Formats: sequence, C-alpha cells, structure tokens
Amino acid sequence: MHVLLVARTPATELEQTWAKFGIGTTHIPFTRLLPILNSSAEREGLQADAIVLHIELLISSDSKLTDAFDSPAAADFIRKICELDPIVAMPDGRRWSALPIRVSWDKLDDAEARRRYPGSVTVRYADLHQYELPLEGDCGAGVLRSDVRKYRQAVLNELDNLGFIVTYKGGRYRLGPALKPRPELAGHYYFGPADRRGTRFVTIDRDLLGLQLEVELLEALLNREDASENEYQRFFEEHPHFLSILSTPMAHVQLREATGRLLIPDFVLKPIAAAQRDSRWEVLELKRPQVALVVGRGARRRLSHDVQCAIRQLRDYGDYFADPRNGEAIEQALGHRLRRPKLGVLIGRLVTADVNALEDEQSRLPDIRIITYDEILEQQRSVTR
Repeated sequence: MHVLLVARTPATELEQTWAKFGIGTTHIPFTRLLPILNSSAEREGLQADAIVLHIELLISSDSKLTDAFDSPAAADFIRKICELDPIVAMPDGRRWSALPIRVSWDKLDDAEARRRYPGSVTVRYADLHQYELPLEGDCGAGVLRSDVRKYRQAVLNELDNLGFIVTYKGGRYRLGPALKPRPELAGHYYFGPADRRGTRFVTIDRDLLGLQLEVELLEALLNREDASENEYQRFFEEHPHFLSILSTPMAHVQLREATGRLLIPDFVLKPIAAAQRDSRWEVLELKRPQVALVVGRGARRRLSHDVQCAIRQLRDYGDYFADPRNGEAIEQALGHRLRRPKLGVLIGRLVTADVNALEDEQSRLPDIRIITYDEILEQQRSVTR
C-alpha cells in the first residue's frame, strides 16, 4: 500500500516505521497537493491508497508552541480534498475524493508542551477527531492498514456492482474486464473514463494468505534450476509490487533509437509520485538467479562475466536516454522525456555470493544498482511477518 504524506517537511520517523509494515510513502508539501491533484499533467501517474496530513508543532519567536498547520486549516484542507471534481482520478479509475484521510501530529502532548513551554497554548483537533491517527507503537501503521483494507473492500464491492469480474482465490482479490465499456461506468469510488489499465485480470488486494502464497510462488521458481528469464519476467509482471511499492513497473517498453535500432528493457520503474524527476525512475534488467555474482580469489575477486554483460547492457540504455535525438521517442513511450534514469539489474543469489567482495565491486559502480533475488524475497517475507 502507498500513502501520500502531506506535511511541511518530510516526516522521516513516520516513513521509516511505516516502511517496516509494507507501507510506502511519498511526501508532498501542504501547498502543493491540491494544485497537483487539480492539474491533469501534474497528477499524471500519481496513485495512493490513503492520505495522511502530518501537522507539526513549532516553537514561535516568543517561545510559545504553535501549530504549523492549525485545526481549522486542516479541516478546510480535508473538505477541499473530499470536494474534488469527480473526474480527478488515478490511472486505475479510483477517485481522489474518496480516499481514506487521516491526521497525525508531533508526539508532544498538551501536558508536556505546558511543562516545557510555560504559557503556550496548543489546540487539539476536536473538529478532526474522526481523522486522528494514533502514533504510539507502530506510528499508526495498523490503523492505516485497516483503513486501506476497508477502503479496498468498498472499491471491490462497487466494481462488482458496476459489472467487473471480481474473484477471490488463495488470499488474493482479482479484477477482470468490465461487462460494459469502462467510459460508461462511474460510482462513488470509481470513474471509468480515467481507467487506463489493460484488459487482463489484475490483483487489487491481498491478505496475509495471499502475501504468503506469492512468496511461496517465487521461492518455488527460485528452487527450479531450469526456470527461464521469461518465467521470472511473467512472475514480476503478475506481481509488480515485488519490484517496488513506490513505482509502477512498465514491462518491455519499446524504445527506438534515431538510427532505427530497437531497445526493449525488461522493466522501466515509473515513480508513483514526482514522475517529472528523472532520479525517481529506474531501468531494471532481469537475469537468472543461478548465475555467479563474484568470481576469482583474493586480489583477483571481480564481478562475473554475466554481471559485467548486464552492466554493459544497462550502460547502453543510459546512453540511449542521454542522447537528445531520442527525446521525442522516449516521451511517446513513457509520457516523460526521461534523460537520466537510475540503472539496475536483478541477478543472482546473495547466499551464494561473497557479500564483502560484492559490496566492494558495487562501490565502484555508483551509477548501477545490483540487486539479488534473496533481497527481493526477504523484503516480501518481512511484510508477512
């Protein structure tokens, strides 16, 4: 699940804690969220499962405690989100106005504030009581996950009523094509004309059983020595959240050079938020997990031939994006004139590699990220725990 964290400055502690519970976050300043949502160009590709307004307590020049974003302003902000035009929707058709919304604030409570800053007056958010997010323990991660689960169930119920095919099997809710053309469909949560998904079945929600099933599917694939790169490609297309919860993986995007040569990376990871920033994009190649990562001994330890071939391939992609002659083709394929994406390769197993040697080699490649299948697998296991 993904949360838009709307705050004056990034709330690092919240983001780090929520990440442990499988919650990805994107920080957007208070002053920017509504302009972004009201601009079709700026909200392009932006998606979320919930919105959290994080209100900070600040010390004024006279040593009094004040709110960076006071209660009436927060209430008005929520009202404006709920009253967004119905056509303001995400690429999967979900309306922004129907998202779950929560309010959080710095942990300093009234009693502590009065003790540390005598004479200060803090205003608790009586008019925002229904939106309050408790920050003890897991920093509200459990409440957010409950909110999103109820929200997704409501969305699924509505889509079922609108004529989509909704199935539940192995802990996963799957959504199939609508019985009517999507542009004709609209509801409280869903706006058909904005839905740009394909016509195949997609996973909309999963419970713990579903997460465990997906981890077991990847483990079974990894245990097969004869599994091909195409099988791994299909697995990650079916389960894109294994690659990133902060991006939308775009499979086999066709990129043509000015000379006519065609480049087809396995995945281009398009950021959920701030897609206009090149540094948030990544070109990711998939290679088999059975290959060695590091070969040789002692001072002769080096990256294997398979890894070096993948690096050369990624550098070809980097050269393609940096060439201004390819700008128009890139914009047509990705919706953004991407010039400097990150480059990464998913390859090999961490348990069979010399970790120190791999880290030494990685430090010499600041422009390329080497990821192992064990890291991908462990990340998903941690969510199930």
